[in-house]
Amino acid sequence: MADKQNFNIGNVRQEGRSGYVIESFDKLTNGKADKYVVQSYDNGGYELVAYLLNPKNSRNKNNQITAFLVSGIHGDEGSAIGGIYHTVSALVDRQYSKELTDGFGQIIVVPIVSRSALDSGTRRNGYVDINRTFWIDSKNKPEEVKQLERLVNEFYHPDSPSLFVDFHNDTRYDGSYILANTNPKSYDLADKAIAVLRGIGLPILEEDIREKTENGTEVVLKNNRGVLHKDAQEAYKGAFGPPPFARNNDTRYQPVSITLEINPRDPQLARDGYLVASNTIFRYYGEIILANSRWFAMPNEIFSDSYVKKMRN
Repeated sequence: MADKQNFNIGNVRQEGRSGYVIESFDKLTNGKADKYVVQSYDNGGYELVAYLLNPKNSRNKNNQITAFLVSGIHGDEGSAIGGIYHTVSALVDRQYSKELTDGFGQIIVVPIVSRSALDSGTRRNGYVDINRTFWIDSKNKPEEVKQLERLVNEFYHPDSPSLFVDFHNDTRYDGSYILANTNPKSYDLADKAIAVLRGIGLPILEEDIREKTENGTEVVLKNNRGVLHKDAQEAYKGAFGPPPFARNNDTRYQPVSITLEINPRDPQLARDGYLVASNTIFRYYGEIILANSRWFAMPNEIFSDSYVKKMRN
């Protein structure tokens, strides 16, 4: 297994970071996941690399959850890529995979969406923030957006429950926060994850957020104890999430979509934050499906120091 403790994208020269990440994920998932490559249609373009985890131990043989875990949409958010790396470390570790993946049928992991942005260390890919271009008709849609949309369209099943988790980090504020779509389960899961983040001592953003749309208009997003809604917000139009047809009211299972925005100021605490937040989302969404939407009580162990130490090692 790759050395979980030594994964540090910040120690790698800028132009070689995407290669380092893919090599690290190859080692981490060797024999435990299938590597899936979406080719670029642009000459000289990067491949989009995904890893397919197929849990075999789910108690739920029907309506199994398909999960999409994504990071590296913005090339200047190395902490988020570290967060998804350590999350996947927990998912593929036999000691913890049962408690994390019960109820899941397939987990699709994309550690880097924009490899060119990562290798240049920029938020934008050239002139565009690609996280405002998903599922929007455009002649100038970036290639990596087309690749990720093709991947989602291939593995998303509208008649089965789905979970989308997008890993980001935000240095503009002193605290961390979570964006959730309008599915009530998304908000409840985000609220549980925020409670766990508070429990490990991670500062949570409490004030409203001011964002600008692509045309420069400023909007205010209301903050509810660290959770904000991202659907129907002009500032987040085109952000990564479920395909538009998945939001149709006729869809049996409305998708759950959550964006983790963790402040990376304290690297160790940020790493723990990604771990416990994603773990909480996985465990409790699995319980929802297994129990036919009946909530389970939050175990006290999830707040304990021993729990965090267990996840670190």
